[in-house]
Amino acid sequence: MAVGGDITYRRMNTAAGGVYADSAGRRKDVLDVLAPQGFDLARIRVYNKPGNVVVNEGEEQQLQPGWQDIDDAVKNAQAAKARGMKVLLSFHYSDFWTNPGLQIRPADWKGYSQSQLETAVYDYTARSLRAMRRAGVTPQYVSIGNEINNALADVSRWTSPADYFALLKSASKAVRDTSPTSKIVIHLTTPDSTTYAGWIDDARANGLDYDIMGVSLYPFWTNMSIGSLANFASWVGTASGKPVMVAETGAPWTLKASGAGETSLIERNELDPDGPENYGATPEGQLRWTREFFRAMYDTGKVVGISYWDPISIDFADGADPNGWIVGGDNEVEDTSFFGYGPTHKALPGLSAFRTW
Repeated sequence: MAVGGDITYRRMNTAAGGVYADSAGRRKDVLDVLAPQGFDLARIRVYNKPGNVVVNEGEEQQLQPGWQDIDDAVKNAQAAKARGMKVLLSFHYSDFWTNPGLQIRPADWKGYSQSQLETAVYDYTARSLRAMRRAGVTPQYVSIGNEINNALADVSRWTSPADYFALLKSASKAVRDTSPTSKIVIHLTTPDSTTYAGWIDDARANGLDYDIMGVSLYPFWTNMSIGSLANFASWVGTASGKPVMVAETGAPWTLKASGAGETSLIERNELDPDGPENYGATPEGQLRWTREFFRAMYDTGKVVGISYWDPISIDFADGADPNGWIVGGDNEVEDTSFFGYGPTHKALPGLSAFRTW
């Protein structure tokens, strides 16, 4: 079973002044801290054109341009491969974050008909994978969408199911045509047997070609024990007839935010940090939870990989990246990272779970 996590922010954070270090305080490339601990799966997110403005619930938002696109992904993948890691390339098919309630198609695809959208998905997927292959970093796994329970690129599974699955079939075909050794991952969100059973049945009815079922398994978003999460992963494998990947998971090492006036992810959403269990939101609690979670997933006999979200998220003073954009501040999930608060972000004890589970 491969165990690792998302490394997408690696180059962006470092370029803006974020500093990673091992547990002894020695400054290093973050991958040189992760790899010796047994971290061997690098998830890398890719967006179509970061920097394009999207409107989300009336608010204009955007990612920093120059990062989290396919060029950035290639460089991160090369660095990961050089350290012996497998690569999970995660397509979002958007210029911005995607999740079950937010699947905004790229600006370049606005106004496209269904047939044009299918072609665009195919072409973008194929072009990106060819770039990876030319760079010598063909990914072992390719996720065609991120938490796509309800929609993909604005196409609803509920109102236009045939069109929704047609987009996924275009993405799948592009992977088969241009990167045939890559395993195709479907990434759905938090555990719900009704949702998953319906999706699996619909995918089968629509003839979707894929290899692995991916699921997000967080204790604090689900209020489920490790045992219950493992049981769900096992059920998903049986129901789908596919191996399972934990595409996202996480556990907090603190409930304290890094800066005055800020709140942590757990506090902000008024969540129970470790679900119904009592590991504690401490560095030691994070280590115990992560180690036991990894072991439970392995014991299912169904799970082939675990990708932690986000192992390298750090909160550091704002700095300008080489493009002149301000990067820093809140990196979203620094309270569930494996690096402490700065200015030098030292590896936490929980990172050893990757080699001791």
